Amino acid sequence: TSFRGGGSGGTTGMNGGVSGSDDASHLIPSSGESSSSLPTNSGTTSPSANSEARMVLMPVLSSHDFPFIQSSWRFLKECLNELDDRNLLYSTLATSSFGSFPALPTIDVHYCSQIRLLCRENMIKCLLKAASELETYARESEFACANLIQLLRPTFDLYEMNPPPLPKPVPLTAYPLEFTPPEASCPPWGQKVMEALNLVASKSNIDKSAVFGNDKQHESNIGGKVVEAVASNVTSESRGVSTVSSGFKVAREAASLIVSAFQRQDDEEQAARLGRKNVQVMDRLAKMQAHKRESIISLRDSYGCNLAATRAADDFHSKAQQVVDGPKFQEADNLDLDDFSTIIGSRGKGTSPTESLLPFYAASDQVPLLKCGILLGGATGTCYITAHQILFVTQLIPILGGSRIHLVSVSHIEVVVQKPSSSILNPLPASVSLRRFVNGVEKEVLSFIPSLGAQRFKSFIDVVKAVATEDPDTLKFSARGGLLYMFEESQSMQRRAISNKEDVVDDSQRSSV
Repeated sequence: TSFRGGGSGGTTGMNGGVSGSDDASHLIPSSGESSSSLPTNSGTTSPSANSEARMVLMPVLSSHDFPFIQSSWRFLKECLNELDDRNLLYSTLATSSFGSFPALPTIDVHYCSQIRLLCRENMIKCLLKAASELETYARESEFACANLIQLLRPTFDLYEMNPPPLPKPVPLTAYPLEFTPPEASCPPWGQKVMEALNLVASKSNIDKSAVFGNDKQHESNIGGKVVEAVASNVTSESRGVSTVSSGFKVAREAASLIVSAFQRQDDEEQAARLGRKNVQVMDRLAKMQAHKRESIISLRDSYGCNLAATRAADDFHSKAQQVVDGPKFQEADNLDLDDFSTIIGSRGKGTSPTESLLPFYAASDQVPLLKCGILLGGATGTCYITAHQILFVTQLIPILGGSRIHLVSVSHIEVVVQKPSSSILNPLPASVSLRRFVNGVEKEVLSFIPSLGAQRFKSFIDVVKAVATEDPDTLKFSARGGLLYMFEESQSMQRRAISNKEDVVDDSQRSSV
């Protein structure tokens, strides 16, 4: 039904209409005199079908229901035009069963295309959601790598070394997609959808034969006692009742069968595309980890190849040797654990008095990777981080001079970020607590505030510990995507050593002159 016009005129219905404001008042019958003149005199719309009004409702005249009528009319208009083109009565929709003449034996092409678009849209939404979750891991790794590059840039500039080049990004389309569209192998919808359409057509043929079989059985049961015309009327009426009750059910089952077939095909494509995205993410993670590892190792192994790094390592080794040769270290057995930890770090579990309380490292293994300012116990100082140890040098007496040195092994401690209190009286940022377990009890070794930030300090220590403990073979990616053996440590170190050896020789000759 459609309605156009207001108080001055209007039309309604498909085959006829009512015009004029005087004749439109009967469209809204009611129990009162004033309700019949609502749409014509006062301009008030009809109540919604969801309301509890005591009158015969006209949804087409309701401001709330009219959008639904308007949207459904587009579909009804197409149905009515189809019936008009085929010279069929409107009652054919209720009397003709699904799949029987004059209808098609299966679902038409236009409806299949709409189902395909709907299923593909849902597949794309699920695919984007899953891909965004995978992308989160890659972005976090790239952000951590960028943070490490920013922290190590001053060290590379100090040693006059070139940092390793960043890995080149590879687009998603460069990775193989192990998927063949089903429309290419079996046009136009794919193998599974064609099988579903054929199944729907076969079921509709079985249903028609069953209906005609029931008609013949009914005619044989009456045994000729009723005339053939009456039998045909009875069977046609029973057929119409069965069609009304089961026609829409069969149509829904056929549509759900086609939807399920499209979804199975889309699931295969979604799995293949997610697999390709996973390969890209894993490749990016491996490249970021390889870049971080190469940056740490290039600085760690630069002793003897770079003059500035060699001097910095010798200076670090001399400061660490002061801790080992100091009286506190020699009398460690008579010290309390907390006092001992504050002075020189932490004593290894099960260490005898004659053995070294801290692991011994040569100067070649003590190239500083990072240098930053700290605030330790109310005194300012400097923190030096190598691949194996952390050295804290603080002022003993700020005015008179002197220094105090703390040495901690990286592999023996855990870095914990302590959030600052929310009090206005404490303007200091977050601090770092170095802790370790001794006999199953967690004890604090040192607590300080780094100038580069507590969280960035913890992230850097985690990278250093990961490089020291991880297996380089884990970074060699599979052949399905990315590059095989993308990080070759030996060749990289050889090339870097050869390029820097000449600079060291030239610098040593200049210094001697």
